[in-house]
Amino acid sequence: MDRTQLIPQLENISQIPDINIEKAKILADNAYNTQDGVEYAYQNEFDLYTPNRVQASENKKKTKKDENKFSKANFNFDPENNLYICPNKHKLPYKNTYSKNNTIKKVYYINNCRKCPDKNKCTPNSNYRIISHYQNKYQDLMTVKMETPENKEIYKKRNNTEPPFAYTKNTLKRTTLNQKTPERNQTELNLIATSKNIKRTHNHQLKKENIQKENKIKPLKKKQYHKNKFKNTNNPQQKIKLNAHIHHLPSPPKKITSHSPHHKKKYSQLIS
Repeated sequence: MDRTQLIPQLENISQIPDINIEKAKILADNAYNTQDGVEYAYQNEFDLYTPNRVQASENKKKTKKDENKFSKANFNFDPENNLYICPNKHKLPYKNTYSKNNTIKKVYYINNCRKCPDKNKCTPNSNYRIISHYQNKYQDLMTVKMETPENKEIYKKRNNTEPPFAYTKNTLKRTTLNQKTPERNQTELNLIATSKNIKRTHNHQLKKENIQKENKIKPLKKKQYHKNKFKNTNNPQQKIKLNAHIHHLPSPPKKITSHSPHHKKKYSQLIS
């Protein structure tokens, strides 16, 4: 699985002479936020940025926070005091730690939920609420690190590199490299990247041309349309319609006769 590849990739990065490990910022998906991987990064002084599952889902349209007010996602963890805080501001202190299959599980709970007005929404079948915390101390440090605005901005840079990998894997169906030597595999990767850049350049040019076409063929406004329509006309009746439109006057009758002296006088003044 990919989530087990963080440590091998960090080891490979440390062996590349062109990369300054002390200044390098390593951005990883939340799937790589494992207990062993984050601990290895801290112990070997890698500047790693990887959110936990809740932090990764904060920018999505639908999260557990939208579905249920009393889901675990809405219980805030306080690493300094080692406790959870529920949406109603009740504290769930740390109780015990369990270890199984190299995974650490911490348990936090509170047993006075009986008097809470939202008990049936939070824990309907029990008088206490339990939160299981599957993070070691290094993951807790990473959680605090990823909460700062500066580090959130750094992590956003990952969005610039993730789409090309998804395009290569899902659209081109290239999940493996077929060459025998690293040099030939690098050439294959360069060709894939070149094809992607050509497509992006082509799409950008098409978008630019479409915008130019839309700006050229702009529909005339109503006032401008009437003005252009009767611009070079010598017909007095059409001039009356144009002036009536510009001055927001009621439209004149189709034919001015001697039986309507009021209209005749009003619109003859506009023409002159």
